[in-house]
Amino acid sequence: MWRILDYAGMFPPAKLPLDAALRNFQSYQHHEHADYLSRFVIPVGQVPDLPSSNRPPLTVLVNEISATLRDLKADSIEVPWQEDLSLALLDLSFPGNIFIELDWRKPYAPLMAAIAKRSPRLGVKLRTGGVTPESIPPSKAIAEFLLCAAQHKLPLKATAGLHSPVPHDDPDMGARMHGFLNFFCAGFLAYSERGDLEAITGVLEDFSYEDFSFGEHSMRCGTFEFSVQEIERLRSRWLPSFGSCSFLEPIEHLKTHGLIPT
Repeated sequence: MWRILDYAGMFPPAKLPLDAALRNFQSYQHHEHADYLSRFVIPVGQVPDLPSSNRPPLTVLVNEISATLRDLKADSIEVPWQEDLSLALLDLSFPGNIFIELDWRKPYAPLMAAIAKRSPRLGVKLRTGGVTPESIPPSKAIAEFLLCAAQHKLPLKATAGLHSPVPHDDPDMGARMHGFLNFFCAGFLAYSERGDLEAITGVLEDFSYEDFSFGEHSMRCGTFEFSVQEIERLRSRWLPSFGSCSFLEPIEHLKTHGLIPT
């Protein structure tokens, strides 16, 4: 869980103003699980509104690529794929890590192949939820996306809808939401080449709290087991974090179900 959660409090459904989200982020740095906290997610247009002192580590969402991004003080940027997006300009515009959001509904394999030929700083981003049932990808679609990203050796970040550790039915949404434990274990299987499409889809779709446990030296995911060393390697190289508008909700779920100490 080390630095697994990018705090996106300014985005739906939380939609907090910048000052409130920033206060939350600063307070979470003193939380008992502060080591779970990674970056503060912010739209590029509001970066100038941040106080210059004590500026948090940033992931910046941008829609337009320009040379001015080279001067942006951020750890990473995230940009949606557009038909006129130049990978060459993108590669030159920002010196840090760049995650390109691809639409799981559209053909993405050729784009991943093209991205993989550029810089190792380029990765892909998958939206795993949203504010409507139609925005939530089926488990098989996520499994296919993970396998394709792993095949092309692209780092991958997930965002949206992963507040809960495991899948659950959301009555307000009227849809079944994905779980972040399921997502990361599915990713571990894809990037370690230990699971095929059927196995990875099953992890995403069917695994619940009783299928996960954490020991001193390993994590169990159903019949699969990942050592601490393997998890650290997979996360540091391929699966760095997920975005969530809540930092506390994922932690409370883990506590309630006995997966971390209360």
